[in-house]
Amino acid sequence: MVAIAILDDYQNVALRMADWSKLERQHRLVVFNERLPDIEAAVRALEPFDVIGIMRERTPFPRALFERLPNLRLLVTTGKRNAAVDIEAARQRNVTVCGTGGGRLATAELAIALMLSLARHLREEFHAMRPGGGWQTTLGFDLDGRTLGVIGLGTLGSKVPFWDSRDEFGDTPMVVTTAAQGASLARALGPHPMVLMRRHGATVVGASLQEVVFRSIYSHRNAELQLRAAALGEVSPLSEGEAAMACAYSLRERPMGRAWEYWVTRLTKAGELPPRMANA
Repeated sequence: MVAIAILDDYQNVALRMADWSKLERQHRLVVFNERLPDIEAAVRALEPFDVIGIMRERTPFPRALFERLPNLRLLVTTGKRNAAVDIEAARQRNVTVCGTGGGRLATAELAIALMLSLARHLREEFHAMRPGGGWQTTLGFDLDGRTLGVIGLGTLGSKVPFWDSRDEFGDTPMVVTTAAQGASLARALGPHPMVLMRRHGATVVGASLQEVVFRSIYSHRNAELQLRAAALGEVSPLSEGEAAMACAYSLRERPMGRAWEYWVTRLTKAGELPPRMANA
């Protein structure tokens, strides 16, 4: 009899997602619904098992854990790669690591759902309606006719400049307070419209106030969507040519003007923008 563990089933659905009856007739199958918080907890729970099934990037399997699971012979993970598994340590311990297949539609569908949520402000509307408050408190916009831009954190993301004030100035209050710090930040920025800053956001520049606001808002939104998508599976970045064309299109007068008008309208209706700024 082989002892099989299924980890990371936080929603308690694993046994309903497949027919386990053949395995259960001949082997011992145990499902873990609670998170194993550290290596000691993992060792206590998993030491008897020969086969362990895990979800991608949930329970980590570093070398220290492999070394303390002498019975483990097979580790099965969702997806074709798992950054939380020390593959070399598994190989040295003669543990076979396998990855499952699966469709990629869920990631794309979730991305579309997030776009619709952003366009129609579903989060804000849900929070306004549930306690018995108002409804249609915000003004949404159509996705029809808009251009979809996808930002990747792979080849393109690696070219985003990064600035760490500690490299040149040691401990600082995490803001630029001197001309020397400003010059250092400008050098890091170079020809780019944005530079990431260690632990305190980013600096964004543009040819106009509208462009700076446009880049700031959509960089934040795209980064948030990218992080959520990356947690669900592999994300294919745009090519350099695609990114350049998408950027050039989005920064045209009409797309930026429509976005600017929308933001000004929202702020004005919320009473957060003086009327004289509406036509800025």
